[in-house]
Amino acid sequence: MLLPLALFGASALFLLHYTAVVLEEVVEEAVEEMHSVMRLQTLTQMAAMPPNEYLVHGEPAEKGEVRAPDPGAGPGIREDAGRSL
Repeated sequence: MLLPLALFGASALFLLHYTAVVLEEVVEEAVEEMHSVMRLQTLTQMAAMPPNEYLVHGEPAEKGEVRAPDPGAGPGIREDAGRSL
């Protein structure tokens, strides 16, 4: 009577551990994939703000804030684009 119960408990513990490991891998993969997307969203929003402010307020002083994109931003975007999902 005790042996089947012990075997059942041991197998349940093993399956619970296996499920936790698999779920951890899934979450880790999703976080890695989302990191590139969130970085691209942040860079896009940062690039859009100076022209947006100029269009909304239309002050000549803000026109100077609209400038060419940072050349250092290009390689990072290209690196992220090259990563496989």
